[in-house]
Amino acid sequence: MFAKNRAARKKTRPVKVHIREKVRLRQVQRVKKEMIIIFTFIAASMVLYLVGSQSYKLIFQNQFFTINFWEIKGAPDELTVRIRRICRTMFNENYFLISQPEIERRVVALCGEIRAVALERIFPNRVKLKLKLRQPVAYIEEGGLLKAIDDTGAIFDLRNRSKMPVVMTKERLDEVASYLAWLRIYDPTFYYKIVKIWYKENNGITFVLYNGIRIF
Repeated sequence: MFAKNRAARKKTRPVKVHIREKVRLRQVQRVKKEMIIIFTFIAASMVLYLVGSQSYKLIFQNQFFTINFWEIKGAPDELTVRIRRICRTMFNENYFLISQPEIERRVVALCGEIRAVALERIFPNRVKLKLKLRQPVAYIEEGGLLKAIDDTGAIFDLRNRSKMPVVMTKERLDEVASYLAWLRIYDPTFYYKIVKIWYKENNGITFVLYNGIRIF
């Protein structure tokens, strides 16, 4: 009986060994496949990185696409030269990366007489700026300096002075400025006689004319 059991065990051993060998071979093949996939992924990533780097350099670091000419429209010569100098200094950028909001923000901040900026890109390396200037309607003293105000009441520096009245108070400045803009259009004779303007909450607007006459 024991002899028969030993014989049976001997017959089953080769079968068990064969199964273990198959399992081992499958594990080896699976590891090989995983290694091939990992190697392929690494190789592809390196190729994409190199191609991407070259493409980036070709497009975004190429001098051919660097803005080298700024065309300024809607400004007098002195302001045009000043804005072009600012743009060349601060925005020596790539055609594809240039930002209109950033240019508008900086140009308006540095040149107060500019109200708005419209940007047009001209391929491959030119930019056209169309400017809308503030229209001064009066002067106002701020920090010991005489500055201009436009029809919205915005205060800004004005290099080229012209004959305009001086607003002596900042109360309701936007309303006063809007009224002066209206007055300059519809009654320019009276507008150009005004030397100073006061606004008081209780008394309203007081005008002082060039001959010293006060009008309440």
